[in-house]
Amino acid sequence: MAMDQWKDLKSNPNLGFANQVTYGTLLRACANLLPESTERDEAVRLFFEECKVNGFLTPRIVDQVQTAASTALYQELMASCTTN
Repeated sequence: MAMDQWKDLKSNPNLGFANQVTYGTLLRACANLLPESTERDEAVRLFFEECKVNGFLTPRIVDQVQTAASTALYQELMASCTTN
């Protein structure tokens, strides 16, 4: 359901734009609703990258990424922040 809302938001500018609250909510949905899996990591990566590109990466978002992502993905994403 969260992914459907994300797709709606991305495809309909009349709904507004994502911000740090949107990204945080989506990451919490991943952590709480999806089992640890490749699918979950793919969703976390998508939301993280969008959040970073749009300038909403905050310490709170990083905490939520750590909760939602596998250890390997979290380390990869954090490394990408320090090299870019």
